[in-house]
Amino acid sequence: MVKANPKGKSMNALTIYDNCADSHWISKAMVKALSLSNKDKLKVTLHLKTIPDEQPFVTFQHSILIRVKEKFKEIKVYEVPEIGYIKKQGTLTTFLKTQFSIPIEMPTGNVHLLLGLKDFAIHPIHTEISGTNAKTAHIKVNKSSTNPDN
Repeated sequence: MVKANPKGKSMNALTIYDNCADSHWISKAMVKALSLSNKDKLKVTLHLKTIPDEQPFVTFQHSILIRVKEKFKEIKVYEVPEIGYIKKQGTLTTFLKTQFSIPIEMPTGNVHLLLGLKDFAIHPIHTEISGTNAKTAHIKVNKSSTNPDN
């Protein structure tokens, strides 16, 4: 759940976590959906380092509130045209639901947020589960602190 300000309306945001990035990113569609103020955004030039080289990237920085457990935490995010899409994985979902005795929900759709390591404490944490077998021994299940259903 995210919102633009303390009095703003909360919205669900499909979020992925990136342990190789330090920054947080928000899709332009979510910026629009949250009606983030133009007067509060800051134009920035980031010097992105990728494997082949480093290059400047001009974008906007916004402040948003993200729900962590029962409270909202302010984070800084950089705007990008889009982050990506998570496609439905029916076979995988069915397999996981039959192997584990915990509710498993696989999100699908447009990704709205990518959270890097800047706020590592809000990344999902490993959850011990019982009933692992040879088919599931190497599967790790993580629990999100930003999902309102947890």
